[in-house]
Amino acid sequence: RIRARDVMIATERPAGLSALNILAGTITAVRPGIGPTVEIAIECNGAIVLARITEQSKHTLRLALGQQVFAVIKTVSFDSATTGAGLPVEADG
Repeated sequence: RIRARDVMIATERPAGLSALNILAGTITAVRPGIGPTVEIAIECNGAIVLARITEQSKHTLRLALGQQVFAVIKTVSFDSATTGAGLPVEADG
């Protein structure tokens, strides 16, 4: 599971970042969030990635339904409980 607050949105493919998980996608929903935030749903190869950003960022980036964007996720944001990362590997025997 990836928390929406751990997802950044770019309108152009980012370069020169330490974050290596850059997913191309399309905005499929924009919903009001808590306080001055909005929740953006991005469809990436059949999966939905949620991003929580400020209204100001939405306005500055001119984000809209159907727009092509890039979801940027740091590897440390992945939840090991749902990805299986860090689980012991059993040898076949």
